[in-house]
Order: sequence, then structure tokens, then C-alpha cells
Amino acid sequence: MVSSKNKGKCYLCKKEFTKSGMVKHLLSCNNLGNGKTKYFLLKVEDIYDKNYWLYLQVKATTTLDALDDFLRNIWLECCGHLSSFKIDNTIYDKVLSDEDICIFNDFDVNEEMSSFKLIDVIEKGSTFTHEYDFGSTTTLKIKVVDKYTGINSLEDISLLARNNKKEFICEKCEKDATYFLTDYEYSDYQLLCDDCIKNLSDDEVEETLFIKITNSPRMGICGYTGENDVYELE
Repeated sequence: MVSSKNKGKCYLCKKEFTKSGMVKHLLSCNNLGNGKTKYFLLKVEDIYDKNYWLYLQVKATTTLDALDDFLRNIWLECCGHLSSFKIDNTIYDKVLSDEDICIFNDFDVNEEMSSFKLIDVIEKGSTFTHEYDFGSTTTLKIKVVDKYTGINSLEDISLLARNNKKEFICEKCEKDATYFLTDYEYSDYQLLCDDCIKNLSDDEVEETLFIKITNSPRMGICGYTGENDVYELE
């Protein structure tokens, strides 16, 4: 279902490259050096399924809280769970409270992410993690690929590239599937399109869990539907 080369599209020129080839392309495709605004180029990927990846251009003065909001919108948000960044030995929480602090071990220092800009806590070559939902956790690995100057952009965070959406085929008509259908024990599943779902019996619908197919590593977790993700490139 997924290309072995794991390709994605550049949002600047709409061309397609592999994940590893995208870095070299972005450094030539992006308008670098023609401005004074400082940026970081971040590679974001799911820590387990590296077929999900993003390249982000982020102003160095952007807060960790703003980066957290972007990641929630494009990949993570379902039920307003807590989240955190871990950079070196410091935990940066979405909202800091005594209750939140007890989640982490005694060797970590806790700070509130809204109080810190990226330029204060990362540098070129840094690698750190982001966690969303401390029950059914989605963990992201973030690497600082480059630091450069460029023309001031309207947005603090710009999506430069993203993996292509995985293609799933309806098991009944071979059109593009839109949902995973499974029982509530996740013991079996099938892939169906919207039209074939309409032909299910009432009993089948009642006994079935519908999981919307999304371009996110959180697909199928805690009711995630991707409703905030408006970043898909057609």
C-alpha cells in the first residue's frame, strides 16, 4: 500500500521526492539567504512509523507552544489531551501544574512551553521529541536539519513538504477506501469506500467501529478524524 521509497510532495513547487531527497531539494527550492529573518528547518516524523513525515520552516522566534498547536492541527488533535516536548533533560508542558509534573521522573525539569522560543532551546543538529496524549500516546521525533535566514513570511510555521497519503483500496469495488471498519475488539477489519458503506445492513453498522483514513500517524487512535488538518496538497 505504501511506496518503498516513501515519497512526498514539495509544497513550494509541487514536485515529488523521497523523504531523504527532499532535504537537498528544499535547500535549493526554498528562497534562502535573501532576507534577515532567522528560520529553522525541522524534519518531523512518527517515532515508530517513519512513513509519516513533515518538513517545516519555523521562525526561530516561534514559541514551543505555537509549534505544539501546529502539530496538533495537522496530525494529532482529537480530545484536547495534554502534550509535551522533551529537549535534552527538560520537559516543556502545554499547561504546567503539580498534577502534570508527577507524570514525569525526578530527573527531568518541567517548564511551560509557552514561555520558550525555539531559538532559546534548540540549534542546528538538535533532536528532540514531542508527545501527545499520555494514555494512548503518539510520539514524534523532530530533528533540526538546518538554520538559515530568509525573507520574512506571513506565517511563523510553513509546511514545506509532506509524505504522500497512503492509498487504501475498497475490498468490494476497488475504489479508494475511506474507512477502516473493525469490530470493537479490533480482531478483524475491512477497507470500504463511502458507497459500499451505504450498503451495509443495520446490524453490521451497529457492530462496527468506523475509523476514517487520514494522513496522520494518529489514525485510528482515540477517535482521531483529522478534522483540523487543512494542509493536504491536492
